[in-house]
Amino acid sequence: MYRKEVPQGKSEKDSCRVPAISAGALKARMDRGEILNIIDIRLPHELAMGSLPGAVFIPLAKLISAMEGLDPAKETVLVCKNGENSEIAAIELLEQGYKGSLVNLAGGMNAWARDVNSSMPEGIASTKTNLLPGTISYPAIKVSGKNKEIAAVDESVIEEMPLTIFFNGHEMITILASVGEEEFLTTGFLASEGIIKEVGEIKAIKTDELRGIVSVETYTGEAAPEKLFLKRYLTACCGKGRSGFSYASDAVTAKKVTGSVSLTLQDITNYSQILESNSKLFQATGAVHGGALVEGGRLIFFSFDIGRHNVFDKIYGRCLIEGISTHNKIMVFTGRVSSEILIKLSKMNISIIIARSAPTSLALDMAEALGITVIGFARGERLNIYTHAQRVIMDFNPKSKLP
Repeated sequence: MYRKEVPQGKSEKDSCRVPAISAGALKARMDRGEILNIIDIRLPHELAMGSLPGAVFIPLAKLISAMEGLDPAKETVLVCKNGENSEIAAIELLEQGYKGSLVNLAGGMNAWARDVNSSMPEGIASTKTNLLPGTISYPAIKVSGKNKEIAAVDESVIEEMPLTIFFNGHEMITILASVGEEEFLTTGFLASEGIIKEVGEIKAIKTDELRGIVSVETYTGEAAPEKLFLKRYLTACCGKGRSGFSYASDAVTAKKVTGSVSLTLQDITNYSQILESNSKLFQATGAVHGGALVEGGRLIFFSFDIGRHNVFDKIYGRCLIEGISTHNKIMVFTGRVSSEILIKLSKMNISIIIARSAPTSLALDMAEALGITVIGFARGERLNIYTHAQRVIMDFNPKSKLP
């Protein structure tokens, strides 16, 4: 098993290396017409409170790679929400050899809103003690009812972050994802793309949650094979003459599923209820997909994300890391079943998916060929069985009409 590495926090010595400037002092220098590099490293949702005049937005995860574009002849002012992340960013730049002058806006944009521009909403992305994990509180104007009643409210909003994966020192891809389970997501993604064949190939994973970076080191130290990764090719789908696009890695890792698991109609209803009872984050925000891995009438674990594909990668990655076999397991899913979802199921060796939403035609073509049972529109007492219905045990109602 590989080791997971998490970066250590900054020391008091580090804090002394970066001079700070107050919001008032910065405003005075800007009013005098001083030429400054003002770099705003906040997350996209934090930009809603406003920005400094002339500021350039460079997310923290991209700052080091953008270092060469900074003019060292000008003093650089780093800005974040409260002054903490920008201080760390300045230390990172210095450690990477940046030669220019760096200062940190003390208190960040909250201090600017408080001391300079009172019309700017301080701390727009505030926190609440009763928030669900993975959400923030965001002010909104709510209009409701027949009389269009208007009220100022704080709404729970799902956190979205760009997660950049480095593979053996090479930047590989940036995934937009929900906050949390970055290790599972990265491992599942690498396995489903065929970059790794088993989790034992990974030597270490270093997660930098602040910058949104996951660095993966394998024992071979080789870069990801470009011939497989994200290279599309055209193929005839499922022997029906229909052309469809897929990833080259799919041709290597997708396989026909031969699971022997079966279930009753009541099992499907029960599993749908398990999914519903674990979807509190969707109920609070309406912005995430959820997936439940189930077996024998019980939940194994649940995962959520803003991206449908990410849900499957997180679950697959967790299974790989924790040594849980996916054979004869069932996936219950909130979203639409597309062809890409079918391919992920095939790679995970899962033979049954129960979805609240609809499948696509290409997904059903693939399901027939890959041996996967697709059950859609599983809501309440209704459902549709589209493919490989032999896995569903049905007690037929005499009034039922089947071909």
